[in-house]
Amino acid sequence: MKKLYAFIGDATHRDSLDGLEPFIVIADDAPTDLVKKAKRDSEEAIVRVVDRATMDSINKSIQMSLDTHGMGDGYLLDLTDAYDMLFDKE
Repeated sequence: MKKLYAFIGDATHRDSLDGLEPFIVIADDAPTDLVKKAKRDSEEAIVRVVDRATMDSINKSIQMSLDTHGMGDGYLLDLTDAYDMLFDKE
């Protein structure tokens, strides 16, 4: 499985399941150029930097075609709407 370095999409909150908020997740080991690319449209977004294990878990949820992935603090990444994933060049 390729290393996922950033997820750019939406999340919902358990207190407001019908609303979506822009959400960006960046791995703490992401290359600088990918961090800049991920944060390019981050003015309105919630941005979280996570460890490699968490980013691998998000990637696994996507590969398993799950609908959501928990991000703590009541947030759930929406894995059904359009999103972008940034991988390092291999």
